Amino acid sequence: MDMLAALSDLMRPLRNRVALMISRAVLAGLNDGAGLQVVQLKVRDPEDLHAGERFQNYGLTSVPLAGADVLVVAIGGITSHLAVAAIDDRRYRPKNLKAGEVMLYDHLGKFIKLAEDGTLHIKAPKIIIEGDETAELRGGKARVHSETETAIDCAGHGEKWLPTKKDTWTIGAVAGSSNAINPPEIP
Repeated sequence: MDMLAALSDLMRPLRNRVALMISRAVLAGLNDGAGLQVVQLKVRDPEDLHAGERFQNYGLTSVPLAGADVLVVAIGGITSHLAVAAIDDRRYRPKNLKAGEVMLYDHLGKFIKLAEDGTLHIKAPKIIIEGDETAELRGGKARVHSETETAIDCAGHGEKWLPTKKDTWTIGAVAGSSNAINPPEIP
């Protein structure tokens, strides 16, 4: 046996471990109940599932859908010790953002977008802003636009504007009086 072949045989296990250190996978499932998420991955063979831990950035967490693309790192090249470096889902990722823009999104089309022009866009069927002590809206101008109704309630006293009329109420008002209406349901 020549020296080069012998060296190649000695290096084969190291070469294999290095080759397996970083790979692509498909997310098969996820358990969000532990300190780190535990993911089930289809790495090379779609029938062969591997488990790994998913590391995320502090302060931001998500539960991606099965079928998402995964970048997997085999710690030390050992495939039984997998860590997920990143997960992306080409099916739902918003495209054509401008340089510097940031977007938080989901598969249903809801999003928060920090646009290039400084605008903050929020899109969702229902938006709730809560403050344990105070919730404030500040700006040079504050505008509210709604299609069907606008209501303000403070401790049972308030106003509701409809496209055709404005009502004022006080909880406990005598039935039949001009201000005896049911206040809007504000969570």
